[in-house]
Amino acid sequence: MYASQRLQDRMGDRLAVPFSAAMASAQADGGKQTDFSSMTRQEMRDWVNDQIRSGNMTLDDSTPFVTMTMKMPVGGFAEVDAATDGERIDFTQRARSGIEDARSRNDDVTAKLLESVLQIMQR
Repeated sequence: MYASQRLQDRMGDRLAVPFSAAMASAQADGGKQTDFSSMTRQEMRDWVNDQIRSGNMTLDDSTPFVTMTMKMPVGGFAEVDAATDGERIDFTQRARSGIEDARSRNDDVTAKLLESVLQIMQR
């Protein structure tokens, strides 16, 4: 809830982050379509970093993508290192689940944000 409130405070009346450049370029490595349905957390972070370096995404725009890559152990206080975690994740499904969860909490800001993320992944 706190993160959602911070996003809402930062976004003001905007309900969706304008990812126009990233949407126009949701492809990586010479036009090859990125497969968000089977990526490691590190692969997602690498894609986001490439988008930032190329100017297709701002640091603020990258926040929901990076947030989806976080993994905390049960009862732990430190994040599991993405570089050593080979688990493949369906980030499109993770975004869909996040949208459903946000809607169940009546959190329109997060739902709209994740809808924008899902649109990028589907292009």
